Amino acid sequence: GIGLAFCKSVMKSLGGDITCTSQYGEYTEFILTFPPLEKS
Repeated sequence: GIGLAFCKSVMKSLGGDITCTSQYGEYTEFILTFPPLEKS
């Protein structure tokens, strides 16, 4: 579906990233990496 493409687009626009690792029949892992917060 469009869900993962949307998530990747949002993460890229925020300066982050999304990665996926999968082992068939065992697990799927999604890692969201966010940029550091800026102090105001």
